[in-house]
Amino acid sequence: MKKFALFLCCVSFIACTKENSDNGCNDPSLIRQIKLNNYDIQKITYNKGCQVTESVEPLRFNNYIYNNLNQLTKIEEKVSFSSLSCYMPTGLNGETFTDPRKAKVTSYISIEYNADGSISEKSLYYNNSDTYKQISYELYKYLNSKVVKIEKYDNNNNLVDYKTYDYDEQGNVLSENYYLQTIDGAILKMSSSYQYDNKLNPFRIFSFDGTPGLHTNLNNIVSEKRITYNKENKLEYTTSYTLEYNDLGYPSKVNDKNYIYGN
Repeated sequence: MKKFALFLCCVSFIACTKENSDNGCNDPSLIRQIKLNNYDIQKITYNKGCQVTESVEPLRFNNYIYNNLNQLTKIEEKVSFSSLSCYMPTGLNGETFTDPRKAKVTSYISIEYNADGSISEKSLYYNNSDTYKQISYELYKYLNSKVVKIEKYDNNNNLVDYKTYDYDEQGNVLSENYYLQTIDGAILKMSSSYQYDNKLNPFRIFSFDGTPGLHTNLNNIVSEKRITYNKENKLEYTTSYTLEYNDLGYPSKVNDKNYIYGN
């Protein structure tokens, strides 16, 4: 029985991988897979124009939809725990995941743009009994063509929280602050600061989603300092990353994760 289950897992994963194949993008500098201990934790698919169309992880799948101006207009997310859909590889502790592409769309983000092509608003919708209902929206504020503030509102147009961003000369996010809006005003709940290498960031392929940080930074984070605030107390911790690089100047390994590029 175990042999049959393993065979089914392998056959099904091959089928899923084939279904997820690229459509004519041959750029060798684009990241395709991330592995942890030889286990796939993310696969990325591109269209003919080398835009990201799919990102699949063991339990989550994102589908990226563009308009005829090549602007991202919708991000669909699917989450699956179903044992009836296509099997993904066996997990680190022997668990078996399923292909989240077979699941229903759990939520999606709708994106609107300013006249200059910058993102003006994102709206978040969740699946509630097969009906998608908007639960919040975000407004983007800019200074010198960079996002400096993202405000989140509920469906009653009440400000819920917001984030602010500062940048270094290369356009990397230097610091990020998260504020929770209360009846007494905004309260700082978390602040983060970053240090970078001078190499290329492979995740800029996702910069079209407009969220400052990992997807927009020119370089790679080597150290992150985060402070969380709770009333009169604060918790501070620092995370460091060890990177190795390929001949193109992109990370090939970050701590225990291996980054795979190519056609």
